[in-house]
Amino acid sequence: MQSKTTAIIAGVVLLAALVALWLQSGISQPNIKGSPFQTLGQVLAEEAAKAIQDHGQVVAVPIDPHGQSSAIWQEQWAAFTDELKKHPSITLAAPEFTDLDRPIPLADFLQQHAQAGVIVFFVDPQSWNDLDSVPNPQTAPKIVAVGNPDLPAKTVYTRFFTSGILAALILPHPLSSYQVEPKSQREWFAKYYSLFTRQNYESLPP
Repeated sequence: MQSKTTAIIAGVVLLAALVALWLQSGISQPNIKGSPFQTLGQVLAEEAAKAIQDHGQVVAVPIDPHGQSSAIWQEQWAAFTDELKKHPSITLAAPEFTDLDRPIPLADFLQQHAQAGVIVFFVDPQSWNDLDSVPNPQTAPKIVAVGNPDLPAKTVYTRFFTSGILAALILPHPLSSYQVEPKSQREWFAKYYSLFTRQNYESLPP
């Protein structure tokens, strides 16, 4: 019960952070050019393509698009799918929508999608310990995920980078003091997120 409560709180905290970014950036409708949500979708797609070397199947796990934050997820999804269209040897499976209050059983989920090259989680799946039961992380689908900035990142995520299963992790960081309005998708990304891969995971925050 305690672990379930913690997972729900973590999911709500992450959603609240995204909504705060949405409000701060003045976004009132989806698909406005240049936003923290568009760049998040774009970078998730770019890292997924890198994880499978531009060839194979991508399974995406976005939040259920219904509710008050639907515009956020629509922006993310549009940017994500638009970026994947630039990679013709990649196929995108039907999305596996999830709810913030329902942790995804990772080991079972990876087994169900064993044919995938990479699984992309638009929010932290909340059940990282399930990966301990994955028999061979080296041959399992790779993971690209948005992490929970309130967790001790180095403690939680390092072992999954070293196992080879976690290809990329995006962490929202505290609202920046950056005063200049971003003029490109990469500037939006740098303002609101940090990207960690197998090349720089040792710099994860404690």
